[in-house]
Amino acid sequence: MSAQADLRLWWVETAKEEAELTVAKMEEYGSGDLVALGQSMRRMAGRRPLDAVAAMELGCLMYLLGKVERAIESVAADRPIKDDTWFDAQVYAKMARAARAGVWKVNP
Repeated sequence: MSAQADLRLWWVETAKEEAELTVAKMEEYGSGDLVALGQSMRRMAGRRPLDAVAAMELGCLMYLLGKVERAIESVAADRPIKDDTWFDAQVYAKMARAARAGVWKVNP
C-alpha cells in the first residue's frame, strides 16, 4: 500500500472512532457550558450580544486554548503530549465547525 493510501485509511478509521466518541460526549454534556463561556467572554470584552453558535465557537476556542496550554506544559516538563490532549484539541475544533455547519445541537 502507498503512503497516501496508508494515511487515507488511517484518517478515515480514526475519524469514525472519533465521531462515535464525540457524539457520545455531545449527548452527555451538550454545549450549554460552551455557549455560556462564550457569552461571558463577550460581556467581558464589551462586545455586542452573540448568537448561540458564535458564543459556542468562543467557548470552544477557550477550551482549545486550554488544551494547547496543557500540551505546552508537557513539552516544557520534557513529557510527551498525551493522546487525549491531541484528541480533545481536535474535537473542540470540529465542534466549532459542526456548529457553524448546523449539525451540532447548540444549547442556547
